Amino acid sequence: MGEAKIEIRDGQPKWYLSEDIWVVPGSDPMGSPGMPVEGQQVFLWARVQNRTEAEIANATVNFYWTPSGIGITGKAIKHGSASVTIPGGASSDVLCLRPWSVPYKACLVVEAFHASLDPVNPALRARPTADPHLAQRNLTILHVRENSLPIGGEFFTILPLMVNNSGREEQVFTVTAEPASLRALDPLVETGGLDGALLGDGGEARIAGFTGTAYPGPAELDQASPEVGELKIPPGGHVNLHLIARLDGDAGLVEVLQFAGGVQVGGMGFLLVRGE
Repeated sequence: MGEAKIEIRDGQPKWYLSEDIWVVPGSDPMGSPGMPVEGQQVFLWARVQNRTEAEIANATVNFYWTPSGIGITGKAIKHGSASVTIPGGASSDVLCLRPWSVPYKACLVVEAFHASLDPVNPALRARPTADPHLAQRNLTILHVRENSLPIGGEFFTILPLMVNNSGREEQVFTVTAEPASLRALDPLVETGGLDGALLGDGGEARIAGFTGTAYPGPAELDQASPEVGELKIPPGGHVNLHLIARLDGDAGLVEVLQFAGGVQVGGMGFLLVRGE
């Protein structure tokens, strides 16, 4: 199919936190970017790049959302579409005119293409970092209460997540979790609507590991590991996991990555913050 002409940029430094996807809360789509809050209305935006010197007219931009998880599920829900003309060597900001009522934790996925000049390659859908037409914003904010989950004299937070297989065949996945620097969120604070006040004086997330249940006892917590391998998932299927972590300080970022055959195929961030 040749090199892609249209691009929605992945996030930097975390590819799954694209700053070229954002939401505007409220009834005015021209308002300031913000964070999606469950039950509220927002408008979806994306910034689309033209990688050629020639104008591209009538490109299509599709906006999707999926339940919060890693790996793009085959059950992604299409919210709306828009058409855009992109000048050569430039970018255009694209609005989805249909308001979005934010469900419980969700991931935003946007794809941009031209049906004849620059079509999407279906073979790359399961490898989002390899497809310039596709980007996602996959950040879940969890407000940590002081006494979240008492286990063995310490207090932990449950991070529920869904591991998806968007391929057409059964695949075997490995999932890892580790603390990440809050500096990775700087682009979203600067332009993506993330309220920097949430980060307070900073802090760190400490990973206990993945467990088989949402409410493990001390013995199971001792066996928890920050890596789960040999996850066999049928085509279009998913597996639910529970990651147990604790927050030291005001805020901490957890990065969860999904691998197939050593290749990254999914990723998401959990931002743990103090509060209700």
